[in-house]
Amino acid sequence: MKAFDNQKNLMMLGVCPEQFPFIQELLDDGLRIIFCERDKTNINKLNNILSEAHYAKSVIIYECDLADKDRILNIAEKEKVDALIPVPLGKVFSTVGYINSQLNLPGVSYEACLNFTDKLKVYNLLKENNLNCASQWNATELDKVVFPCIVKPRFGCGSRGVKTAKNFNELLEACEFCRKDFSATIEDKDILIEEYIEGDEYSCDFFFRDGKAEIYCFLKKKMTEIPYRQEVTYEDNALNDDEKATIEDYISKCAKTLKINNSVVTCDLILSSKGPYVIDVSARFPGNFVCSIAKSKGEDLGRMYLEFIFNKKLPQLPEPHLKAYFSMFNIGSGKLLSVPESIHTANFIAENNLKAGDEVKAVTNGRSLLSRGYALCLDDSIEKAKKKVDNYLKMFVLKD
Repeated sequence: MKAFDNQKNLMMLGVCPEQFPFIQELLDDGLRIIFCERDKTNINKLNNILSEAHYAKSVIIYECDLADKDRILNIAEKEKVDALIPVPLGKVFSTVGYINSQLNLPGVSYEACLNFTDKLKVYNLLKENNLNCASQWNATELDKVVFPCIVKPRFGCGSRGVKTAKNFNELLEACEFCRKDFSATIEDKDILIEEYIEGDEYSCDFFFRDGKAEIYCFLKKKMTEIPYRQEVTYEDNALNDDEKATIEDYISKCAKTLKINNSVVTCDLILSSKGPYVIDVSARFPGNFVCSIAKSKGEDLGRMYLEFIFNKKLPQLPEPHLKAYFSMFNIGSGKLLSVPESIHTANFIAENNLKAGDEVKAVTNGRSLLSRGYALCLDDSIEKAKKKVDNYLKMFVLKD
């Protein structure tokens, strides 16, 4: 059953292939989507996907700079946009809040976007409100740093420029890596150095309205080996009632402090001996194919989001019956001699974009990993699901 009686015009800034599963569901429901994208390659990918289906009349694509707020505001007014779908954008995500605030649309505000797109501002606001947060410095005060630590760009995303350091020499190397991997023109004050918090890391995704958080996806992450910090696997992590209450209380206070309201929120959390710590937070849907994991468990995120922002209801989540294990292709480095075929069955999906003869490099950030594909398995235990995914990954054969 549809959540709406009338057609809505939606806008999405940026073309994110990992969001296509729920975009297609919205289009199937008769909703119209206006895309704004600056990258011609991404526009061509979207056109190829749409041309294979029956969505052409439901989609309009504008080629434009996503940082040009007034240009996109004019497009939103022209197309009579009812809401924006918030997806990963990095620093230019503030355009989403700008459009919402200018046109009084439902969703995250411009003020909130200016807060959470600035990692330094996040730290300062959380610290001022006595909420757990990692100690932070910048590259102008290297003599104050406590080891181990993590170096990251102030306005970064996708793990670009992120590297850990255990001593001063590694710290200097990590700062240089940040310049090389993120931006050669980044200023020292915008190279942040963060305390390394010990504990397991999780992806926590929730709906947030009026101080109330409803978690719809909570996944334990496995990261690349130090010194890099890119997630490569996710697995379901069931929370007991006490754990859920503690985490929801903490993330609700964080969202409220950052002025987030009436939005989906994604955050990276570390659960330490001192409680939960937010590592990163944004008022948007998650990247890294987490939406595909949610969909595999029966969560229709697109419709749930529209029900949430238009009908002002926290969604009713389906009761999961199977456990999900997800892995991107962190398969080493070298020339591929053979690769497995893609697979699409009820409880196992493998999307492989690699082919024999491709050269793969060691993973350092999301950009070096996301385009390869992924494997996702549902089973009655994490152990069974993981074994099936691991067996698939073994079919990638590299030249010795």
